[in-house]
Amino acid sequence: MSTRTRSPQLLDDLSRRDGPAGGSRLTLRSPRDDGSVHPQPEDSPEPVLLERDAELGALAELVDRVAAGRGGFAVVAGEAGIGKSSLLDAMVDAVPAGVRVHRGRCDNLITAHPFGALREAFEDTSPVLLAAFDQGVLHDVLSAVTHLLEDGAPTVVLVEDVQWADDATLDVLAYLVRRLDHLRTLLIASYRDDEVGRDHPVHRLLAAPTAAPATWLHPGPLSLEAVQRLSGERAREARRLHEVTGGNPFYVTEVLAVPADASVPETLSAAVAARLQQLSAPVRRATERISVWPGLLEFELAEELLGEDFAALAEAEEHGILCAEDCGVRFRHEIARMATEASLSGLQRRQLQRDVTELLKRRGEGHLPRLVHHAIRCHDTATVVEFAPRAGELSAKAGAHRQALDFYQAALQHEILLSDAQLAAVLDAYAWELYSAHQIGQALEHSCRAVELFHSLGDEPGEARALIRRGRQLFLAGNPPEARACASRAVELTEGRDPAAAAEALACLGMLLSLGGSHEEAVRTLRAAWARAETSGRPDVVALCLIYLTLCDPEPTLEKRLDALRHSMETARSAGALEPLARGYAKTAEQLYRYGLYRELDAHLDEGLPSVRDWGFWPDAYNLEVHHALLQQRKGDWRSALRELDGLIEGSADPGVLALYSLPSRARLHARLGRQDVREVLVSSWQRALVQRNLTALGLAGAALVEWAWLAGQPGEAEQVLEGWSQHASRPGAGPIDAEIRRYALRAGVDVPPSPPSADRPPSPWELGVARDWRGAAAAWRRAGDPYEEALELAESGDPDATLRAFDMLTELDAGPAARWVHRRLRDLGVRTIPRGPTRRTRDNPAGLTDRQLEVVQLIGAGLTNSEIAGRLMVSVRTVDHHVSSVLDKLGVSTRRQAALATRSWPRPQHGAV
Repeated sequence: MSTRTRSPQLLDDLSRRDGPAGGSRLTLRSPRDDGSVHPQPEDSPEPVLLERDAELGALAELVDRVAAGRGGFAVVAGEAGIGKSSLLDAMVDAVPAGVRVHRGRCDNLITAHPFGALREAFEDTSPVLLAAFDQGVLHDVLSAVTHLLEDGAPTVVLVEDVQWADDATLDVLAYLVRRLDHLRTLLIASYRDDEVGRDHPVHRLLAAPTAAPATWLHPGPLSLEAVQRLSGERAREARRLHEVTGGNPFYVTEVLAVPADASVPETLSAAVAARLQQLSAPVRRATERISVWPGLLEFELAEELLGEDFAALAEAEEHGILCAEDCGVRFRHEIARMATEASLSGLQRRQLQRDVTELLKRRGEGHLPRLVHHAIRCHDTATVVEFAPRAGELSAKAGAHRQALDFYQAALQHEILLSDAQLAAVLDAYAWELYSAHQIGQALEHSCRAVELFHSLGDEPGEARALIRRGRQLFLAGNPPEARACASRAVELTEGRDPAAAAEALACLGMLLSLGGSHEEAVRTLRAAWARAETSGRPDVVALCLIYLTLCDPEPTLEKRLDALRHSMETARSAGALEPLARGYAKTAEQLYRYGLYRELDAHLDEGLPSVRDWGFWPDAYNLEVHHALLQQRKGDWRSALRELDGLIEGSADPGVLALYSLPSRARLHARLGRQDVREVLVSSWQRALVQRNLTALGLAGAALVEWAWLAGQPGEAEQVLEGWSQHASRPGAGPIDAEIRRYALRAGVDVPPSPPSADRPPSPWELGVARDWRGAAAAWRRAGDPYEEALELAESGDPDATLRAFDMLTELDAGPAARWVHRRLRDLGVRTIPRGPTRRTRDNPAGLTDRQLEVVQLIGAGLTNSEIAGRLMVSVRTVDHHVSSVLDKLGVSTRRQAALATRSWPRPQHGAV
C-alpha cells in the first residue's frame, strides 16, 4: 500500500472532519451502509470511522491520481459488515469538485439483471448509454460507456458487491480495467472475499491486466480499543462485545443499538431482531414487507407495495434501519435485510414474495430478472414458466451466459407447463447456452430434442435455426459428417423462403466444409452465402463467410489472406457482431502461428485474448489460450506454457475437439522434457485429428507425434504420420505444417524430399532444414526467437563449436532427450570433453545461468580474455563470445567487470563428462 502524501486539496477536505486528538479520524455525517460508525462519547460530537486511516489514504491518493488525469483500479475486499461501503462513502464525500462519481451496487438475486449495477451507476447520464442498456447488446454498451468516460472529465466508478454481478457487468468492468488510464477513470470494485471461491466468475475482473498494478484494500476487524471507544457508557461490556462480534463493525453497531439493560446478543440475527423490536408496529410491518426485496427499492414501487405504511419508512430511516437515496430506499446493509426476512415465518415470506411478484407483473417487463427471482421464491411456477425464458433471452443477448443458463433451467424444471412450441424454443436456446458454457454433451442432448419438436410441429424456420446450432455443436463434439448433414438440411428448409436464414445456413455449411478440407465446395458455398447475406442485411454472416473463404481459397498469398482476415474482423466490429469478431481473432492467431509470425502473434493475442474472454465465446478463447501457450513454448519458456496448458485442460471438463489443440501440445512439451508416457495421448490425438480433418488440429497433433517418434527412436511412427498426412499436404494453408512434419520425419530417419518452393513467401525455417541448409535455418529460428529449434539446426551442422553451442542451449532448456542426441553427435565429431549441462537452470542462481555460463563468468572474474577462456574450455572464441553476450544480457549488465561482481558469491558449478 502506498504511503505517498495526499494532495493538499483532498487533505483539506478530510482534515475539516478530523476526530478527537490522538490520531487522524475521518468523521461521517450519518451512519453508513456497513455500520462502521456509531455515536461517540460526549467528547466526540460526531460519529467517526475508526481504524481506516491507511485505507482512506490509499483511496485519497487514487482520487488525486485520477484528478490529475491518470486512471487506476482498486479492489476493496472483506467479509460482510466489515466496513467496505462506509470506507467508500468517506472517499466519495471527499472527492474534489470536477471529478465525476458513478456508483452502483449488485443485488443479491437468484439470477442477476444484465448490467444491473451499471444501470444504477449511470442512470442519470447519457441517453445513448441508457438506450444501450435497454437494448441489452454488449457491444453497444461497451461503446456507449467508453464514449461517456472519454469525454475528458476525470471519473470515479464504484461498483459494490461484485460477487453478485452478472456476466455482462463483469465483461464491461473487465473491458474498462484494461483501458482506465486512457479513460482517466478510477474503477473501484468491492466484494465479499469469503464468498468467492477459486472458480468464481468474478476472478475474470479481479485478474484483468492493468497498465499499473491494482490497489487492494482489506479493511480488518475493529480492535478492542475501537470497540471500547464505540461503546461509550457501555464500555464495561466492550471486551465481551468484541469477543462475540469478532470486531465486525456492523455486528458491533447492531448490538450497541440494543438497549443497555439487555444482554449482548449472541448472534447477528438476534441483534437485528432486538433492534427491530424497538420500532413501532407500522414501522416493523413496513420494514418486514420490503425485506424480501434485495437492493434498492424505487419509491414509486415502495409506495404501491406498502400503501398507507409507506410513510413509516421515514421512521425506519431515522433509526438507521434503512437508507434513503435519490430514487429509492434500501436496507442499511444486506445482512440486516436478510436477517429481517429470516425472522418471518415461511408463510409470511411466501405471501410477501407473491405480493412483489404480482406488483412486478403489473409493471410489465422492465424488471424481468427480478420478477423471476421473486416468482421462484414464492413458488409461482406459472410465472416462472412464462417469464424465465424471456429473461434468459435478455441475458443471452447481453452476454450474461451464466444467468441465461439459470433462467432456462428454471423454466425447464416445469417443462410440463410449456406448450410444445414453447418447449422447443427453450430447449434450443438452452442447448446454445450449454454450448457457450462448453458443456457439449448436454448441449447435444437438448438440441436433439429441440430439432425433433420443431420437426413434429412443422415449424421449418425453427427447425432450420436449431439445425444450424446443432451442426456447430456436433462439429465441436467431433462428429463432422453429422454436423454437415444438419447444415445441409437447414439449407433445404430455408432455400427459397427466408434469404437471411438461407444465408446463415449456407454459411454454416460452408464453414464445416472448409474445416473438413472440402475447399472447392466450401468456396462455392461460402460465396453463395456471402451474396445472400449482403442482400439480406446480415453483416455478421458476411464476416463469417469472409473468414472461412480466406482459409479455403487456394489463390491468395499469405499477405492477402491476412488482409482478408483483418477486413472480416473490421466488418464484424462495425456491425457489433462479436461472435464472428471473436472467430476472426482465433483464425488469425492460427495463421500467424502457423507461418512463424510470432511477434505479430504476440501483439495480436495482447489485443484479442482479453476481449474474447470477456465476450464469453469460449471456443475461440480456448483457441487463443492454446496459441498463447504455444507462443511461450516458441520463446523457450516451457514452464509457463505447461502451466497455461494444464490450466486449460484441467479447467475444461468437455472441450470437444479443442482438446486436439491442447492435449498434443502439452504432451509434446512433456516429451521434450523427457517424460516417457506420452505416446498414448499423442497417437489418440492424431487419430482423432485424422477423423476431424481440421487443419490446425492435424498440424499440432501430427507435428507433436512425429517429434516424439524422433526422440523415442521410432521411425515407423513417423512414417505412419507422413502417410496419414499426405492427403492433407496440398490443402490451402497446409505448407508450413507439411514442412514441419517432414523436418522431424527427416530427423527420425525417414527419407523425405525437399519442399517445393512457395511462390508467395520466402522458405520457412522448416523448409530450409529439410533442404539441409542448417545455417539459414538456425539464423531464421534465431530471428524468430525459438532457441530449441535453433539448437536442433545448429546440431545438424557438423561443426563442433556450433554443436557445443546447441548442447548448451538444449541443456539450458532442460531438453534432456534432445541434449542426449546432440551429445552423441559431439562424440561422433570427436569431441571427448563435454561439459555437463544444467538440468535445473534456475535453482542455483537467480539469473538462470547455465553451468557453462557460470564457469565463463568466473573465468572473466579471474581476469582471462575470451581467447584465454576458449583455450581453457577447449572451445572456439566465437562460442565464448556467445556465452559472454548471453551472460551480460541475463544479468542485465553492460560490462564484464559488472558480471563478475554480480556472480561473485554464487556457487561454482561441477563439471565432467556426461
